[in-house]
Amino acid sequence: MSDLSGFRENKISLKNLKLWSENPRFPQAYLGKPENELIDYIVSVPHYKIKAFAKEVVEDFDMPIFEKLAIYDGDGDNVTYEGNRRLTVYKLLLNPELTSDNDVKDYFIQLKRSINIDENFKIDCVISNDKKEILRYVNRKHLNNNNEVAWGSLENSNAKIRWLDNPGKVDIFRSNLSVIIRNLDIPSDDKDKILGKGFVTTLFRILNTTTTAKFFKLTFDNDNNLLSDDDNFISKLKIIINDILLKKTFNGKIFSRLETNDIDAYLKSITLNINEETLPKVNNLTDSNPIKVSNNNSTVDLKKEEDKTDDKSKGVTKKISTVNNSSIGSSGAIIPVKKPKVKAKSTLRKHLIPKDCKLTIEEVKINNIYRELRDDLIIDDSSKSVPNAVGVLFRVFIEVCLDHYAEKKTDMFLKKKMV
Repeated sequence: MSDLSGFRENKISLKNLKLWSENPRFPQAYLGKPENELIDYIVSVPHYKIKAFAKEVVEDFDMPIFEKLAIYDGDGDNVTYEGNRRLTVYKLLLNPELTSDNDVKDYFIQLKRSINIDENFKIDCVISNDKKEILRYVNRKHLNNNNEVAWGSLENSNAKIRWLDNPGKVDIFRSNLSVIIRNLDIPSDDKDKILGKGFVTTLFRILNTTTTAKFFKLTFDNDNNLLSDDDNFISKLKIIINDILLKKTFNGKIFSRLETNDIDAYLKSITLNINEETLPKVNNLTDSNPIKVSNNNSTVDLKKEEDKTDDKSKGVTKKISTVNNSSIGSSGAIIPVKKPKVKAKSTLRKHLIPKDCKLTIEEVKINNIYRELRDDLIIDDSSKSVPNAVGVLFRVFIEVCLDHYAEKKTDMFLKKKMV
């Protein structure tokens, strides 16, 4: 064991190590969740590449661990502030049943057969009982990307709002917004999509603007909580999410190309079905169960919208079952209609007779017609196509063949009926 100015280095048994639910890799809803749910989330994110990581760990199992886990033990537990992906791999190698994903479970069962691991398996760790110091260690590593899967913009925002000093307003806004969305009464799949790759950038581009801030009267309180004086902010947010997920357009533009004046016009176009839904005033922005968001200054309670109003002003929030549900309202955005393409003439081949149809025809006249139909006359969509000529020649081919067959078999020609 060695001392490094507030840090210690030691080996800790796998059974005594815990995942850190406040890690920015986890959405807000996972704070305080049990280990199996945290593991299920990590293995569900393709970007974290758990299978590939596990294969590498097993292949190098006989080597010293290169990356030490960063452990905070100030509250009595060994909580892994750095190395949650790696710890997830070791925990699954020890017990594949920790995940409900059958495909991942089977994969780890196979991997486990090639190594010898039990709950007393020891992992190299850097340890500190000073949270500030252990976070400094974590920040240094991820700010340098240290050959790890880098945090995305949303994860970096989570990190800044949770512990970094003097977070910028942009990061505070994004972190607040992610909490709000995670607690909306919309399907979980929609939450994952809108906060995931391909959609989250567009969402923030629309909402993180001066135009939007003025429209919804957005401000921050002293504890960096996002506030709105717009009574219907939550409902309008759902409509915006719906429009983005459906890849709608406004003024003929996709959402990622909207200019300031377009965004202003779009926000003004949003209408609510007031008859179906009466909404209370939004003060603290969430419409789900109370949760807590921790940052470096304080712990903030996010309460239900109804808690901010008296009994007379409480309303009923209708649940969106799919992104295509319009019961809550709509906007001027539209789903672009693709013009049907004019279908080209349908042909299965370039020539009437395919090249792989190889016939040996002794009769010269019939063979010449056969070769012309197979090799020369074209019936595709090119300018040299002569489908009508092919049709006439094919009829001649049938008639000549019948005449030839009749002559060979019956010594007579087929007589054509005269009209």
